[in-house]
Amino acid sequence: MPAPLLPDDRAMRAVLAAFAHDVRLFEGYALKGGSALQRVYQTPRASADLDFSSRERLASPGAPLSPADAQALLDAFVQQLNAALDAVKAAYGFRILHVQSAHVLPSGQAGRSERSHPAFVVKVGYASRPATLPLSAKVTLDISLYETVCGVTVEDVGGVPVQVSALNDIVAEKLRALLQQVTRNRNRPGDVYDLWFLITKARPLLSTEKVGAFLAIKCAGHEHLDPVTRAHFNHPEIRERAHRGYGEIQRRLIGKATLPPFDTAFAAVLTFVDTLGLSDGLPWTYERPSSMPPDQETDGSRSSSTPTG
Repeated sequence: MPAPLLPDDRAMRAVLAAFAHDVRLFEGYALKGGSALQRVYQTPRASADLDFSSRERLASPGAPLSPADAQALLDAFVQQLNAALDAVKAAYGFRILHVQSAHVLPSGQAGRSERSHPAFVVKVGYASRPATLPLSAKVTLDISLYETVCGVTVEDVGGVPVQVSALNDIVAEKLRALLQQVTRNRNRPGDVYDLWFLITKARPLLSTEKVGAFLAIKCAGHEHLDPVTRAHFNHPEIRERAHRGYGEIQRRLIGKATLPPFDTAFAAVLTFVDTLGLSDGLPWTYERPSSMPPDQETDGSRSSSTPTG
């Protein structure tokens, strides 16, 4: 089976340049996740999207964001981003570089009118010749508004300064994402690979003290995960869900990188968790409601479109 199609790297670099061009975008958002790991720390798993966190935590379980406020934030973001994209597009050889769709997630389904874990999903269409939106060629931006960013650094990415979540922050967020497979009905095999790679290939760059502290901060206020303990990681569904689709990661590995067996990678993650200074905790017996739909951040559903003008 062929490797999945990825956006033009030139387009992804142009989007990063747009964030560097506008001081509000540069200071307000930090590149994170697989996007940051591949572009800054040279991990071999190709990332199809650009993932960001707002530096200011704009929502939380105790202070949810209303649909109107979320839409207003999205409208302002799209306006800023389009202006910056227009300013940099020629330098990267594009005639068109423009937001063609933007949505707020989750949609407030199941009777929820407020959003405690909101995110923007923004698609930037691009073309080197005159064309009409929407375009099939696009870069997807996933932007979390509810994360606590525990550390950042400014890195050079292809000659562009990019504000990036610190490595210990990224690792802590990926560990929490593994736990949220259970509470959010999602599968995260890529996080197991990324964590294995960093644990085995970049261990000197990691601080177990910081990762443990950052993980506790990121789980604070999250129902069923606060306080986070070692027992959380032993929930059988975490392993089961992380294993789903794990073998497909090989198609996204760059160069001659090979995928370790899942059991090897997952065991390395659990061994690392044991070094974080977490309490043992009681066995985690959380059972997800049978009617709970998949988490919208990962299942591809989209809602609440905003005009992109």
